[in-house]
Amino acid sequence: MKVKSILGAGIAGVFCVMSLAAVGGTASAAENPTSTPSAYMAWLAGQESENPGGGAAETLGEFKALSEADQVEFLHIIGDPGHVKDFLEFASRPVSGASAAGSGTKVLNGGDVVLETESGGADGESSAEGTADASGLQASSGWRDGFGSFGAIRAGDRSAWYTKTDKVMGVKVSQVRISVLFHKNNTKIDKIYKGEAGHRNFVPFSEFSNTKPDTWIDARGLAHASTVWTAKLETGSSWTASEEVWCNKAGGGGGALV
Repeated sequence: MKVKSILGAGIAGVFCVMSLAAVGGTASAAENPTSTPSAYMAWLAGQESENPGGGAAETLGEFKALSEADQVEFLHIIGDPGHVKDFLEFASRPVSGASAAGSGTKVLNGGDVVLETESGGADGESSAEGTADASGLQASSGWRDGFGSFGAIRAGDRSAWYTKTDKVMGVKVSQVRISVLFHKNNTKIDKIYKGEAGHRNFVPFSEFSNTKPDTWIDARGLAHASTVWTAKLETGSSWTASEEVWCNKAGGGGGALV
């Protein structure tokens, strides 16, 4: 995460991105994937074999593109328990510089770690299903990320999402995402089809899990979806946060990770 983040780790999801109530990214001490660049590349190749198309191949390609020195520094960042603890704490702070489109970034360690936040919406379901590259995060302070209207006010199916992605030295290592698919008639949101949560996690010795997404229409007529994420490290550290996305009938909405 832009914080040399581990919550990106996976967070994530976010995020993501994913059918992902499942835990990914665990490794045994004997394998020690962070010991050398070749060990990490072999571990990523194994992750791709276990879950084809889950994002490990993309992370592997980005890691291979780093110089040897940067690969070593990358492994130092994701393999240090102290760094990981900092990542998780950093991920709980507000993201600055969010735009009207719901995007924003935050940076740690001189720019080596970047946490990217993104939210948005679209007609139909496809956009919400294909947001593995989007990412977003929110803080416990109550800060909220928002986005503007995404389409004409007409009846039909709509989707909205909120994601957060962690990158270390430009390599995507984790992501968490929440999305909601709903229907609106000419006057209001009248049905929620489902909420979905997803993550990707390519930080060894860690795992992500989440609760089944809850969905509801609030008193103002906004569609909501939320899930609770838990990240655990083999060192014993853990992190828990609730991720939520909401959207009104015109496509305006936002998201949060708190």
